[in-house]
Amino acid sequence: MSIHSNATTEMKNKAARIVAEMRELHGLTVKEDRGFTAEESSKWDKLNADFEALEYRRERHEKIGHFLDMPGNSGNSANAETWRTQDGREVRVYKPHESIASGCGAEQRVGFGAVLRALIAGPRTEAERRALSEGTASAGGYTVPAALSARFFDLVRSRSVCSTAGAQTVVMDTETLKLAKLTGDIPIGWRSENAAVATGDPAFGAVALQARSLAGLITLSRELVADSLNGEAMLETAAAGAVAAEVDRVCLVGSGSAPEPRGILNTSGIAQRYMGANGAAIANHGFLLDLRADLETANAAPTAYVVHPRTARAVAGLAATDGQYIEVPSWVLGSGPLADRDMKPARFLITTSLPITQTRGTATNASSVIAGDFRSLIIGLRESVHIEIVPGLGAANGQVSLIVHARVDCSVVRATDFAVMSGIIP
Repeated sequence: MSIHSNATTEMKNKAARIVAEMRELHGLTVKEDRGFTAEESSKWDKLNADFEALEYRRERHEKIGHFLDMPGNSGNSANAETWRTQDGREVRVYKPHESIASGCGAEQRVGFGAVLRALIAGPRTEAERRALSEGTASAGGYTVPAALSARFFDLVRSRSVCSTAGAQTVVMDTETLKLAKLTGDIPIGWRSENAAVATGDPAFGAVALQARSLAGLITLSRELVADSLNGEAMLETAAAGAVAAEVDRVCLVGSGSAPEPRGILNTSGIAQRYMGANGAAIANHGFLLDLRADLETANAAPTAYVVHPRTARAVAGLAATDGQYIEVPSWVLGSGPLADRDMKPARFLITTSLPITQTRGTATNASSVIAGDFRSLIIGLRESVHIEIVPGLGAANGQVSLIVHARVDCSVVRATDFAVMSGIIP
């Protein structure tokens, strides 16, 4: 049984014991036909808060459980590949189904949403008080402990299309991190005795990840935070979903103009194709065959095709004259007689982080399909998340506001592992 499964079972057992105590307490008042005493009321509130915290943690474990329970992954950070910087420091690199949090030591007893709620409305349990005391408070802000930040990043990655497609994640322990970048094939050839070795352009370059600030403002009522049963989950889901969507957007189409990272679409050296001078609607699967051919020509193969929902609908809706839907050619997905028998099938992944407002000639409602081996996309995450309470904003309306800061960057380490078709219109 995995670490994740053991933890989930333990939480269910604790929750069952709490429920038994609450039933016993309630049963006593029913039997004696009375209400709670002050002492019993206090005990009931504590049991109820502990139960809510356990249920929240259990639901949260299930959301990110695929990171910990995938076959061949014990959840131990030792599974992560280790790179070294020029000065010899180790840098962990995590594949999509490897957990960052598994290498952070002791189990984190509360979730990210619980910390947000506790910062706004005050801690309800001893675990929440400990979590707040473990973080670093600064003027107007709170730096989330490393273990809890790692759990939050795992939740972000579980919601990220680019991570699902195969992007690798590097945890940055400094503001900048240099990576090797493959810029071409290594020159190699046969030679006679005493003849010169084949030469050519350098095959390797360098790319630097730089932790760039990503922030979002969350405003909500104090009553909602204090009284709602699902407030913690709501806060965490909203924060993780917003961060994941923006990370996907910059990884796919980021401009590269500071402070925004450069995404795949704007990376020099990728294969670029267009649907006509003024864009065009999808008429057949030929554009997918072209993308696959571009990648195969560069000795690459796609792990995924990333598309907007509108494009996915157009591809799925292609039909013959008799009204029967036409399947995507098997070679496009890496199966069938033309595919390598050991090749894993590529996936179609859908995200609204790809815009449908791109310009192509006279068209201003165009979109793109990005195909590629997403293992060549590196996402850099700076270690800690920072939360800043914004005093005064919305206070007159009984609202509280906070800003969640993360530091992220991304880079393509082999441009020819990607191919793009742009100019797709409805």
